[in-house]
Amino acid sequence: MGKTNDGTEDAGAIGMPPACAWPRAALLVVLLWCSGFCGISYEVLYGRLLGNLLGDQFGVSAAVLLTFLLGIGIGTLCAHRWVRWLWAIEFGVGVCGVLSAFFTEPLGELLYRIQELRLSGLGAALVVGGLLLAVPSFLIGVTLPVFAAWLNRATGRRMFSYAYLAYNLGAALTALLVEFWLLRLVGLKLATLLVANLNFLVAAGLFFGFTDFWRTAEVLPRSKRARPAVCRGRLVALVIASVASAVFQLTMVKISESFLGPFRETFALVLTVSLAAIAVGAMMVRRCRVGFSAAMWMALAGLAWLLWAQGSVLEGYAARYTAAASNPWLLMWLKLKTVGLLMAVPSVAFGATVPALLNDESEVARDSGWLLFLSSVANACGFLLLVLVLHERLSYRDILLFVAASTAVAGVLAGGWKLREIFPPIVLGVGVFMAAKSWDERLIYLGYTEYHEPRQLSRARRALD
Repeated sequence: MGKTNDGTEDAGAIGMPPACAWPRAALLVVLLWCSGFCGISYEVLYGRLLGNLLGDQFGVSAAVLLTFLLGIGIGTLCAHRWVRWLWAIEFGVGVCGVLSAFFTEPLGELLYRIQELRLSGLGAALVVGGLLLAVPSFLIGVTLPVFAAWLNRATGRRMFSYAYLAYNLGAALTALLVEFWLLRLVGLKLATLLVANLNFLVAAGLFFGFTDFWRTAEVLPRSKRARPAVCRGRLVALVIASVASAVFQLTMVKISESFLGPFRETFALVLTVSLAAIAVGAMMVRRCRVGFSAAMWMALAGLAWLLWAQGSVLEGYAARYTAAASNPWLLMWLKLKTVGLLMAVPSVAFGATVPALLNDESEVARDSGWLLFLSSVANACGFLLLVLVLHERLSYRDILLFVAASTAVAGVLAGGWKLREIFPPIVLGVGVFMAAKSWDERLIYLGYTEYHEPRQLSRARRALD
């Protein structure tokens, strides 16, 4: 890590010392927040578009998540080559949004062509999703590591955790605002165009407000260190934890659909909780110095809570539903709170994994891009594992136990097999399996309307027996 002219460390490593004061850094954070808002807006909007074309909501959710993760993973890996062109990347994301808004009908015709190839369900969703999302997801993947590098340069400090926090916080708010307000107010096409225009504003802010950054920044040269200074065991642990995280998130979509209904809003609520948890995880690493192993132990504790408290939480939801149903915002808060009670703790822990491993930010665009790439590709593999293998063969309780076992393995690998690192997962693992005895699988197979009143829920459980 080099020194600047005033003696501070050049944490950004993009070729120039810090060149602006904190007000410009604050502007950069606002632009990053807006970029996160736009990025997840497209995930929700494209999910809507594919849902209109395909109809199968679970297949659409899996396809959108899978294609976005793969595209974003490749984008983060290549991000360090695009340090100079952040404004152009944001402009390109906006252009993709405009094109998707005006080419819905040709996409419908493409779907009919795909159906002639006898593709349906997840296969059709993956093909259409791949064609529709490949370019925008790649461009969205480039933005976060480059924003982190620009923030490092602007402040002369390590800023990846803050960048990760701002981006995911903006993304979490987006899922709610787009699904529960913007789409209902203006419709799918106009909502997509509005988000695209916000991308154009971000691009303009980067172009005119940070001219010295993009004019003087250079593509990072090839480094002797092709990957972050993280031991191989921890990289393997990150992959395993990311697979477990993906399986957990998509499983929570299905579990949430059991009491919220198989609606697009359910996906948005789970996405909101997941993204907000990632933001909290990033701040937890920054403020409390939480390590990777500690995050895995926290995930195990959260999974034990989910298995043990599932029945009580869902009974509480049914008890409060009637009172909340008269007010749509109060009902949304009840749903969000219930999903959060079930999945927030493991999600926070999984969200802390990448920031916990990124200790050296001397080449933040390259290093964060590599870690995010590994995490995104492992997430995609986790989604495929759940959709193609686990979902068909295991109960939901057993899937959650698989997540717990994978999380324990990741924590042990990250700790280096030391005795003091092995003891916590043994204790927590026993706790998870003990808590699994309280899990009520029947609650997943009741209709979501049975959760609208406590006595109705009780009668439905007895009838299922």
